[in-house]
Amino acid sequence: MTTLLQRMQEDMRLRNLAPSIKAQYIHHVSMFARYFVKSPERIAPEEIRSYQLYLSREKNAAPATVAIAVSAVRFLYSVTLQRRWMMEEAIPLPKRPDALPPVLSVDKVLEFLECVRHAKRRTILMSSAQPAQNVARVRQWTTIPSENLT
Repeated sequence: MTTLLQRMQEDMRLRNLAPSIKAQYIHHVSMFARYFVKSPERIAPEEIRSYQLYLSREKNAAPATVAIAVSAVRFLYSVTLQRRWMMEEAIPLPKRPDALPPVLSVDKVLEFLECVRHAKRRTILMSSAQPAQNVARVRQWTTIPSENLT
């Protein structure tokens, strides 16, 4: 292991980072150095940007994976190498896409409700599921003629 990685491990130990975070940071910094085939000490912010593009475009890494890699590189440069860059500008974090929550079909909801044996509990669940079913029915209507709105 290089002296730079040893120093980074010491910095992480001083900050009491979780073992899983330490392992991920070391992995991503090693991959980062391997990509450039040179020490991270000699890599400029413009080159870091090319690595981020490589991760997202060529490796098709998920935004969460790119975010961990960026956090590892930020830690390396801001803490271990003590570079005084504007990290948000030099090494930006990717925006995570908003994921919609899964929506159960009417059949799945009915199947779930049939599994509830206690009548009081089933009634409570059915009353909370009713508004969702109404919304689903409204969404099925594609258009409402304008003469029906008056």
